[in-house]
Amino acid sequence: MIGITADAQSGVSGGWWGQAGRARRMAILLIGIVTLSALDLAMTLQQLTTIGMHEMNPIAAVLVRMTGSTWPLVVLKIVTAGACVLVLFRLRAHLPSEVAAWVCLVILLSMSGLWVYYGFLASGLDPVGLELLTLNDDNWLRVDVGGHVR
Repeated sequence: MIGITADAQSGVSGGWWGQAGRARRMAILLIGIVTLSALDLAMTLQQLTTIGMHEMNPIAAVLVRMTGSTWPLVVLKIVTAGACVLVLFRLRAHLPSEVAAWVCLVILLSMSGLWVYYGFLASGLDPVGLELLTLNDDNWLRVDVGGHVR
């Protein structure tokens, strides 16, 4: 092509890989982290306010149990995910930041896979099965409209 060097055409310099492509990769990674974090929060809120769930994050579980509300959970997620994205964005030019962003993305993709599996399992439960599942589980959380945790 006219005006494009052989290096640019091959993608070695100024392409996707290497230092020159890091800004693009980091932008995509950070968008993925924000998107998957928002989806994780949406799924958590949906489960907490319908059939309930066993919250694996002990800080989130304590916040919901103490307040009887999902708002502290929303604030916690926004603050922690926001701080993570902000730090990764500020250090985006450095390789360790990119590695950390990939790790975050893989963890969030794994969480998304767990949500799909959880949804598959939960869809097969009848009300009696759900009641039996949650009967002796002190860590099962469900927040109703009145702000009562069950």
